[in-house]
Amino acid sequence: MNILIPLFSGAISLEVSREIFFKLGSRRSIIIDDIKGGYMRKIFAAPFIWFGVLLWVLEMLVWVRILELCPLNIAFPIMSLCYVGLPLASRIFLKEKLSPKKFLAMAMITFGVVLVGLSG
Repeated sequence: MNILIPLFSGAISLEVSREIFFKLGSRRSIIIDDIKGGYMRKIFAAPFIWFGVLLWVLEMLVWVRILELCPLNIAFPIMSLCYVGLPLASRIFLKEKLSPKKFLAMAMITFGVVLVGLSG
């Protein structure tokens, strides 16, 4: 099996998860009582933010490995599948709404990635 498939799947999953955790952390930071600190104190006190940062570091390591094995002009467009995964994850985990236009846009992104993948 081609090692790039699990690497891309992992990188995309890490990026989507990171953004979900950042969103959850931003919600939590609003709830934290602000006695003396400001916005940054709230952010740094949110465990979800720290978990998102950890995912960011892991994604960077996977991304560098991808770049060792795959040309950038193919790798970068494939990572645009995050623009498909993130709205789906936000719908599932954050209960956000998706319009038919967004579903159409996600289908077009997926089609574009398939074309790029077939060309490489």
